Amino acid sequence: MCPGRIAAEAASLAGTAFGELIPPEAQTHLIKAQAELFLAIKVTLEHHARHVQGDERRARREARRPVKIELE
Repeated sequence: MCPGRIAAEAASLAGTAFGELIPPEAQTHLIKAQAELFLAIKVTLEHHARHVQGDERRARREARRPVKIELE
């Protein structure tokens, strides 16, 4: 059995159990909390991506600077 099919079946089973075991008010709260978690992950990844890009830009800028060479 392929991993994608296993994941799809697990998601289907979890969705069914989710609807049967958890009251609608709690479902709404959990879905909103999940959305907030995904947003926090997105913002964190974007922050780190900007930080890495800034470091790369700084390194390129420093690499282009002329270097004074002293002769004896």
